[in-house]
Amino acid sequence: MTPDLVTLQEAKQFARVDHDDEDTLIALLIQAASAAVIDVANGWTPNGEIPARIKLAVLSHVASAYDNRDSGVDTPVAATRLLGPLRKLDV
Repeated sequence: MTPDLVTLQEAKQFARVDHDDEDTLIALLIQAASAAVIDVANGWTPNGEIPARIKLAVLSHVASAYDNRDSGVDTPVAATRLLGPLRKLDV
């Protein structure tokens, strides 16, 4: 199982959600975003403190998915740029 890379509180604050009605949905978005970020940042191993760029990428995914859940989810440009240096390419 992929570890959650941000807390529910961090995600809600970033997405500007001030109620508890959708905590289950936001928790699901955190799980999916954490897995997506780890897939892209395959040159980084989750251990110890989580780098700011990883957290921000997850938060960007969560906020984008939360805000656009009716129209589909695309990878935010910010997340792609944040994770690029952590991607390991095999040739």
